[in-house]
Amino acid sequence: MDSARQWNGFVCPDCRLVFRVPGGCAGGGVVCPSCKRLLRIPGLGDQPPLLPLPKIQPLKPTENTDDLKVPQITKQRRRHPKKSIEHGSDDQSWESETTFSKKGNNRQSLKGLIFGAATLALLLILGGILLLQKDDKKPVVAVERIAPTVPVAPSEPDEKNLINAQAAAIKVEPLVRKFLSAKTVDEILPLVRNPQVAESRIKNFYPEGKMIPFELAQYNLPGTADSADEVVSIYVRDRDFKDREIALIATPEGYKIDWESWIGWSEISVSDFMAKKPENPKTFRVTLSEVKYYNFDFTDDSKWTSYRIGFPNQESLYGYVEKDSILHQRIKLQEGQKQQKVILSLKYPPEASRNDQVLVHDLLSIGWVDQMKPE
Repeated sequence: MDSARQWNGFVCPDCRLVFRVPGGCAGGGVVCPSCKRLLRIPGLGDQPPLLPLPKIQPLKPTENTDDLKVPQITKQRRRHPKKSIEHGSDDQSWESETTFSKKGNNRQSLKGLIFGAATLALLLILGGILLLQKDDKKPVVAVERIAPTVPVAPSEPDEKNLINAQAAAIKVEPLVRKFLSAKTVDEILPLVRNPQVAESRIKNFYPEGKMIPFELAQYNLPGTADSADEVVSIYVRDRDFKDREIALIATPEGYKIDWESWIGWSEISVSDFMAKKPENPKTFRVTLSEVKYYNFDFTDDSKWTSYRIGFPNQESLYGYVEKDSILHQRIKLQEGQKQQKVILSLKYPPEASRNDQVLVHDLLSIGWVDQMKPE
């Protein structure tokens, strides 16, 4: 900005200090940097005032004129030599000193910023290299860990099972549709497995002998059919988009509907079970999931493993199995498995203080189909 501004020379009439003032300030005022006197800058038509001559006092006989000049020279040198050394000329003013000082500070700040930016960039580059090296190692470890677990020919058993299940689903479709559309108990009795046992259960479940037909919207949902031994399971969907599993058992008379697994039959209702708190075991079809709940009658988590037991009517209880027991090894869920349909026998401990905490007496079956053949 100094190169664009015009400057004019000015001499203080008092101390005779020569300094510069900005152009365009004619007629204005300025303070002398040396004697601090307020001075008026002459206008374009003004006559500059004459500079006063220094007062000369007569010398005393004992004084030397050279001695009188030394203080004046020394005083001027005390005022100007620092400016001459730092700025290169005597006509630089106090304003120039400030400008040069700011420029010096700016240069130092700029150097600091450049050094900091360079350091930060170097750290980022090193961090990126380390991350790339770390990422490069991950695929190698993953391949070494996963490769041995990949079977050579995993699809053959699944494809065979799928073909068998789909063929069975097509074969039993008329039977399933007839069962789901039934309106009375008498209509389904010829269609169910083990009718000599199931008949009393069905009639107790439907005391009036009437049923509400299942409004079938889709039969055999894609990818859900399964076949194992003599059991075929198929998923169906109603008009409310609710999916349910229906199982059929191969018998000497052909495939039959497993009514107990379809309805989620249990030996006693959940409400009666909780009200009576029987100490002898009762059979239930439930959904088992792990949960950490150790309170009241079962506070010792080193002795018990806790489970949430869900019933078909959406009610639930807490069930407990002794750790390090054979039942614990049989009932525990596989790694990554969240829940499992099972048939359990449940009972209450002696003098139970709660009706929502029960003992798991035995695991009767994995899944809701009772695998025991009728006598």
